[in-house]
Formats: sequence, C-alpha cells, structure tokens
Amino acid sequence: MRAFTLVEILIVISIMALLAVGSFVYFKDFSAKKAVEKAAGEVQSLLRLAQSNATSSTKCNDQGAISWSLKFTNATTMKLRCSNSSEDREVRTYTLENAQVDQINGDSECTIGLPATISYTPGLGIQSISSSDVFTLNTCLQSSIITFTIKNLINNDTKTFKLSKGGAVNVQ
Repeated sequence: MRAFTLVEILIVISIMALLAVGSFVYFKDFSAKKAVEKAAGEVQSLLRLAQSNATSSTKCNDQGAISWSLKFTNATTMKLRCSNSSEDREVRTYTLENAQVDQINGDSECTIGLPATISYTPGLGIQSISSSDVFTLNTCLQSSIITFTIKNLINNDTKTFKLSKGGAVNVQ
C-alpha cells in the first residue's frame, strides 16, 4: 500500500494555512473598501430620493405642497425630512456604518459646515443648501456644485461625488 508521509501532509497543511491567511487579509481590505462605497451610495440615494419626492410632489403625512430635504446632523447621521408651511417632519433617520461625511465643499473649495441641509422645492425639485455652522460663508451656500467627501473610518480611504445645482450626481 502507498500512503503519504508525515512530511508531505505537513507541507500540504502549511500551504493551505498560508493561502487561508492571504485570503483573509485580502477579504479584510476588500470589505473595508466596500464600506466607503456603500456609504457614498447611501448618501447619493437619499439625495435622489429627496429630490424625486419633491419633484413628484409626494405627499407626507397627507399634506400637499411638500418640500423634501436631507439634513446632515453630524458626520454619520442624516435625516430625511418633509415640510410645508405649518409643519416640519422627520421621515427617517439614517446612520452610516464605518464611514462618515468628511467634508462638504462648495465651488471654490469653501467648506460647508455641519449641520447642513439640502432642500428641494415642491414640484420643481430646485435645490438649496443651508448650514447652521456660523463659519460657513454665504457665497459657499450659493455654489453651483457641491462636493461630498465620504471617509472610511477603518482605513481612511475616501470617495467623492459632486452634486450640481440641477441635481445631477457625478461619482468619482
């Protein structure tokens, strides 16, 4: 009968262990990279949802003529809101996982401080931005392009995308 020697078995086991360690390291980097992509996708989707709801005059709490907005309360929390002349209502709160909104910049690289709100008017979906940060310049709030930088909290990778005044999103 022919059998494997102990040395042959140990060599095969050590090769399998090395492959397993290499795969684990690659998977860890892969999952960290996907965290920032997922967070950027969530922010983009919420901005599009707010714009779409305003453009289509989606009712909120059985109220018509609703303005929809996305409020960035801090670097990891966003609130989808609807409002009319008499009521401002929070529809849903979203929290980013393993990522944060690192920067929001206007045209001339001016920083828009948090908390910041991007609002869309009913029927037209015209976008406006406001900030409660006293250091945010008024000219920055009038920017035609707003750049968002999302930062991965695990490996500090970043992903940016631009939101134009017309609502188009340009992912980079």
